[in-house]
Amino acid sequence: TSHSTPISGLSNGTSYNYYVKCQDTALNTNVSDYTISFNVSSPSSGGGGGGGGGGGSPVYNPIISAIKTSTITNSSATISWTTDLSSTTQIAYGTSSIYSQQSQNNSFVTSHILTINNLIPLTLYHFQVKSFSSTGSATSSDQTFQTLAVTIPTNPNNPPVVTPTSPGSSTTLINNKGTYYLIANNTRQGITNPGILLSYGFEFKDARTATAADLSLPIGANLNPDEGALVKTKADPTVYMISAGQRHGFTSATVFGTLGYKFSSVLTVTTPELNNLPIGAIVNSSTIQHPKGTNILYKGVVYWISGTDLRPYTSIAIFNEWNKDNDFSSVVPANSADLALPFGVAVVGR
Repeated sequence: TSHSTPISGLSNGTSYNYYVKCQDTALNTNVSDYTISFNVSSPSSGGGGGGGGGGGSPVYNPIISAIKTSTITNSSATISWTTDLSSTTQIAYGTSSIYSQQSQNNSFVTSHILTINNLIPLTLYHFQVKSFSSTGSATSSDQTFQTLAVTIPTNPNNPPVVTPTSPGSSTTLINNKGTYYLIANNTRQGITNPGILLSYGFEFKDARTATAADLSLPIGANLNPDEGALVKTKADPTVYMISAGQRHGFTSATVFGTLGYKFSSVLTVTTPELNNLPIGAIVNSSTIQHPKGTNILYKGVVYWISGTDLRPYTSIAIFNEWNKDNDFSSVVPANSADLALPFGVAVVGR
């Protein structure tokens, strides 16, 4: 998990870009990489006799100033700064000070500006700005900004405004003295583990106390993972996307990653409930439409794919009713196949 390699044959006074790729034992490589830069300094040369001083090419580091974050939306932010020397423009950023992403422009300028995109709404981001000149480099201290919440779209393609509908069926989580049920279709359905519950967008704290009317409802089968969830079991590391009542595997980690999915979004569920779902077609292309139940991001708005159209969440509160609160990690960027679907009616609360 820790890697290093020497690099030789470099020239003094030269800037270099390099990339990092890794491959695991299953021959999966990382699906993306970004440029990392460094400078090789020009060494000072020794002075002449008589105890005289030395001469040479001094290293001058650029001075970074006036860092500003502007035009923040729920999916992007523009960052600018200045340097006293002509330098490159780089931003390292992520959801912590261990920056996981980078954006850059290698032109040498003194006024720097970059817009970073595909950010998660209502999320605190950390970033550092970096500039490399011909004589040195500079890096700022850690900076932060927060993206905005999801907003209602202004009819991106003028979709009709009609009676709204919600993803899935109407559901309620109840707590009967420590035993939890999800009520759907007038039936109490059992919950075998937290992963199953999270797939429906519920946490145990969302439960209300069961009423006599609730307890009079018949008890049905235990819940299977819900539409749109990424799941696996403790016994089997295979990741499945649940869609249209089936479990769909992926041909490779590359396809999984290029579709925008993250392994941190995979829920661990119980084997019998996962096996209740038949195996569907394997996801073998990174350019296909995301399956029914996926949350996608397009022009700063999160949409739920119903299978026939794209339905926008109108607020963070509505999103939270159908998903884990303020957790946008499962939202993936829309692709051209998704956008072939028409825009539909808005999602409403449970």
